[in-house]
Amino acid sequence: LPTRVIEVTTLRRDVQTDGRHAVVAFTDRFEEDAARRDFTINALYMDAQGALSDYYNGVADIHAGRVRFIGDAVARIREDGLRILRYFRFFARFGAEADAAALAACTAERALLSGLSGERIATEMTKLLAAPSPLAALEAMEAAGLAPLLTAVPWECKRLRYLMAYERDYQIPTSPWLRLLSLIPPAQRAEMAVWVGERWKLSRADRQQLSVLALKVDQLDAAQVKAWLCEQPRGLVIARIALVALDNDDEVGIAQLLQLAQEWAIPEFPITAADLLSRGFTEGKALGDQLRLLEQAWAKSDYQLSKEALLATVTAR
Repeated sequence: LPTRVIEVTTLRRDVQTDGRHAVVAFTDRFEEDAARRDFTINALYMDAQGALSDYYNGVADIHAGRVRFIGDAVARIREDGLRILRYFRFFARFGAEADAAALAACTAERALLSGLSGERIATEMTKLLAAPSPLAALEAMEAAGLAPLLTAVPWECKRLRYLMAYERDYQIPTSPWLRLLSLIPPAQRAEMAVWVGERWKLSRADRQQLSVLALKVDQLDAAQVKAWLCEQPRGLVIARIALVALDNDDEVGIAQLLQLAQEWAIPEFPITAADLLSRGFTEGKALGDQLRLLEQAWAKSDYQLSKEALLATVTAR
């Protein structure tokens, strides 16, 4: 049987809120718990017998593709500024059309995003970016003026539309970081990667991936793809190819390069430090420099030179 995740919580009611934290009290009334929820579709309850309690017409909103705040949207957001990002995440997942009252409230209260922790922003944004169809939500966020507060630079959502076509046509795995970078003008990606890494409190691994993807690539061909594959995870290389193709209107030939990245069997460099030590080298800079020269010659031969051919170029010490 497939694994199912069930989260258990208590019924609560808000006593006090300040835009980031809430003081709550426990209750045994579903109506009170529903009243403190953010969206109508998040205020649905079912008992052990399967009877559904729907206090705010959440079921109808699900069927209509509406994501609506419960009660006054501004009041809900002022209780917790994270609800701005939650609105757009749920809109990306379930919404057919943006709710006018929600959009107006998110726009008016966008300054609350500055008070949110980086970890909470990262959680919501990566979920939003990974949604099957986040374009409409991100366009609405751009129009609402949220981009400078989240990435410090403006967005160009039209590029994401083309990236999603690549994802569909070439079976490119969804990557929140690739999608995020597709929003950013190429000249500002490196700046954005550093800023987001700090502001969102990203892990070292996520910062590294974002920084590598943000690197400017002057020329992309099969040799470059193979060099990347020898140094970086295959998924990261595929993402880099997609981004370069996106920036160059696919002049690089994305289909061929993606096939190479997906299928090329990555060879193992045949020379080790022990091979050079046995030829008179000692530990140190000279040994490291010689290994690098041999690896460059191996790559230049399209990874064809054998161990014997490579060692034949080395003068014994």
